[in-house]
Amino acid sequence: MTDDLMQDTKKDAPADQTEASRNDHNNANVPQPFPAELAELAWDYDQSLQALPDSDEEWNREYARNRARWANSVPRQWCSLCVLYKEALAPPVADLAWHPVESFWVCAACRDELFPNPADMDSFLDSQDPEYDWLVPGLLERGDRLMLTGPEGKGKSTLLRQIGVRIACGMHPFAGDQVSPVKVLFYDLENSESHFRREMRKLRLAAGERWIGANMKRVNRPQGLDFNSDGGDILNDEVSKHKPDVLIVGPLYKMIAGDPNSEEQARPVALKLDSIRTEHGCAVLLEAHSPHASNGGKRPMRPAGWSGWMRWPEFGIHIDEHGAISHWRGMRDQRDFPSMLNRGGKWPWSIGSSPRDELWARIAKECDGKLSRPSERDLEKAIGAPKTRIHRAIEEHRTEWDKFPHSG
Repeated sequence: MTDDLMQDTKKDAPADQTEASRNDHNNANVPQPFPAELAELAWDYDQSLQALPDSDEEWNREYARNRARWANSVPRQWCSLCVLYKEALAPPVADLAWHPVESFWVCAACRDELFPNPADMDSFLDSQDPEYDWLVPGLLERGDRLMLTGPEGKGKSTLLRQIGVRIACGMHPFAGDQVSPVKVLFYDLENSESHFRREMRKLRLAAGERWIGANMKRVNRPQGLDFNSDGGDILNDEVSKHKPDVLIVGPLYKMIAGDPNSEEQARPVALKLDSIRTEHGCAVLLEAHSPHASNGGKRPMRPAGWSGWMRWPEFGIHIDEHGAISHWRGMRDQRDFPSMLNRGGKWPWSIGSSPRDELWARIAKECDGKLSRPSERDLEKAIGAPKTRIHRAIEEHRTEWDKFPHSG
């Protein structure tokens, strides 16, 4: 948050916390001694934290109450954060600014720590990019948002449950690869416990000896959640308690009590889901329905409701009743999603060839009959897939690749 924005937020501060409290101390140009009463207050605050309950949910709530209580007790000419964290001397009052999220005054030093100024462009470009924080290599990264749409009763929920079970048990969702198991929370807002139990038993049989039930938690709440009331906080508490790597939640229409086309009704859902994935470091897989066809036209693949959902996820995917997978939103990063799944087999949705196998088939076709095999850059231009994906597919089929003639 910029200094200008912090200044603007002062307009929203309570009137008695603005000019009056600042004018009383406008001559404080140097740090003042730490008063004994504030030191005692900070000690009391520290003692209150040590007495917090063991339950994560109760701990979070009690911590928030204690922090607000002590912060609001701090005289307004002092930085509440410096006082609470006992970081030595209080700053000049002229540096205090209203913090709209925490709802108390903070000094420039604490403000800059919370909202550091952005680096200049050269420094930004010279910094090293972080490594992918993969949950499923090449497919799903921590913090990703995936939105799955499709017609009613044609397998969306089944597919999301199957994906959740496979990654919790250390299996790639769409291939035979072994991956590191992750923790999954199923938050079903549509189906009863009995229905969910019957469906999960089928998946447990499919997983066989690779089943890791301890990696999976579930909440069935068929009455839905109203995110314009306390629904978002209820979901956040569950995620905080279970600490999943992947949250599978939905369907979307059970999260909006009012008009799903209204931004006022739908936007709080998007904002809260973003807050949850950011705070808890989990990927979010959200189920949604597609709109019905109008005027005799083809049924859209996009999610029904607010237009903002078209921009929200990293990956917007549609699955039709035959298992064809399409992307109604351009992927923000290239990932190995399949183009087709088949119904039936050991799993409800059978896993065909992996996306990299499909990509390899296109590479082999491009190389076939040529006097010299193309470079990875040439293949990138010809096929339209990123060079990194092409390289991975070639490495997985190195023996076959080496059989194609090459000029080097």
